[in-house]
Amino acid sequence: MEIKALVTGEEELIRWFLKKALNRFEYKTHIAGNTDEALSLLKDNSFNLLVTDIKNPESNGLSLIDKLRKFKIRVPNIIVCSSYSRDEFPDDLWADGVRFLQKPFNLLELKGLLGEPASTDYARSGGGVEGHVC
Repeated sequence: MEIKALVTGEEELIRWFLKKALNRFEYKTHIAGNTDEALSLLKDNSFNLLVTDIKNPESNGLSLIDKLRKFKIRVPNIIVCSSYSRDEFPDDLWADGVRFLQKPFNLLELKGLLGEPASTDYARSGGGVEGHVC
């Protein structure tokens, strides 16, 4: 079974890093350059995971999640990335299992939010695990 992920956010380098990391974790990963593109992909495709930054070109991750809820688009796993503290966001954002990833983060932290053991071959090989990479 194919496991599909969608990554969106303001910083191209972080989108690229997340795509590479998720591909290594056996996700077929797509990238959206902005919130409208992400919403279009989410309407037309089924994804198992959405990783969105709070900051997105022309909009933000909060509005994307609001639109998903408004249009009843189901994504089983949503991870919100931000350099701000989790406490700075409204409590209702974390409904429906939306999870938070504090920047900077590393592969072990990302892997932990995916619900799988963090000790993968890639993680053990030192693929960016020790230091914060994003």
